[in-house]
Amino acid sequence: MAPQLFVGVSLGAGLSRILEENQEPPSFFELILNPDIYLPISGIIFLVLIAIYLRNFFLK
Repeated sequence: MAPQLFVGVSLGAGLSRILEENQEPPSFFELILNPDIYLPISGIIFLVLIAIYLRNFFLK
């Protein structure tokens, strides 16, 4: 449960920082290409892939 909380908090903090820095709301692609947003998302995808791999490796 801790990884999901970390990702949620990181996304919220990144989104808050982006909205505070800009005068107008950024586009979807500007949000996705920001490291404060794509790093937590890629981190959770990496953790999910590791979990799937380990489950398949140990539970054949």
